[in-house]
Parts: sequence; C-alpha cells; structure tokens
Amino acid sequence: MSPDDVLSFLFDHSLIVFGIAIAIAVIVMLRVGRPRRWWGWLLDAGSVVAIGVSILALWFFGTIAGVMDHRLGTLTVTRIGETTPHKLADYRGKVVFLNYWATWCGPCRHEIPTINQLAQKWKGSDVVFLAVTDEDAATVNQFLAKMPIHAGVATFTSDQPRTGIEKMCYSGRPTTIVIDADGKVSRRFIGARSFEDFNAALTRVSKAATSRG
Repeated sequence: MSPDDVLSFLFDHSLIVFGIAIAIAVIVMLRVGRPRRWWGWLLDAGSVVAIGVSILALWFFGTIAGVMDHRLGTLTVTRIGETTPHKLADYRGKVVFLNYWATWCGPCRHEIPTINQLAQKWKGSDVVFLAVTDEDAATVNQFLAKMPIHAGVATFTSDQPRTGIEKMCYSGRPTTIVIDADGKVSRRFIGARSFEDFNAALTRVSKAATSRG
C-alpha cells in the first residue's frame, strides 16, 4: 500500500480509525488502573501518547477535509475554448469526477491515460469529468496538443489560501474528488490512483444515485 493509499484511506475512515485508537487507549488505562510495575507505567504512557496523537490526527484530517470542501464551494471553472464560467452547483443532478492537475506535474501526466480510459467507459452516463488547472489557457492548449485529455479540461479560480494547511491542500496535485448527484463529496483521492480505484468510486456513487431515483 502506497503513502497515497494510506492518506486516502485515513481521509475516508479517520473518525473510525482514530476513534477506535482512543477507545482502546482508554480501556487500557482503565484496566491498568494505578500501575505498580514498570510495564504498567509504559502502558499508561503509551495510552496517553496514543490519545494525544489520535486527537491531533482527527483535527488534522478534519481540517484538511474542511478546506477541500470549502474550496469546492468557491470554485469557478471555465472550460477551455469557452468563456462562460460554471460553479459546481451547475452540475447538480450529475456525478462529478473532479481532478486537480497541472502540466508541470509528473504524476498528473502519468494519470491522464487512466482518466481517458474512465471517460470512455462512462461516456453517455450522468458522470461529468472535469480536469481543472489554475494555469493559463495558452499553456494548457500547448500541453493538450501533445497529450490530449478526454475530459472537460478547464481552468479554475477559487479563494486564495491563507494558512499553511490551506496552501498544502491547494498545491497538492493530482487530487481527485468524486461528488455525488446531490453535490456532496463522496470520495477524496490524494495522488495518482488506478483505474480500478476510480471506477469503483464512480460505480458506488452512481448506484446510490440510481437507487434513490
């Protein structure tokens, strides 16, 4: 499992993972009680450290997820070749596959064939593919002439990052967010991912939309 896999897993399950860690640490401390032996003190100390780390991790992942979600609310995309900007709310009722990329990003270039394969597989469905970058249209067009992207390639604007965590979130490429038909974030992928990962996420959210409809 790659570091990107671990990060994406923790984003999706941080409350469960670190909640369980805190619960186990508390149980250990209650079982140990007032330690009289050296190993009891070690268990108590380890439990305190585990609780502290878990609380910090919950704050960290919760903050980053909040920054990502806030950015989606201020995001404005303009497809290459068009002049009319769009908000994500304009795609309500459809599943949105939103990929942040850049021409200078090596992992992004590596991921393009995967996105093209996905776009072909889901062609004709209610899935909208958006590959967005904050670079200028001329730079993007020059790149696309050499490496086409079979998705809605667009430039974007959003509010400017203010804190260190925001800057880290805003500069991370590639980052992919799957948004359901109700406009809610379904999955967050950090770093380049496989066709199977993306396709599974799209299949799950599309099935959920179909069952509600």
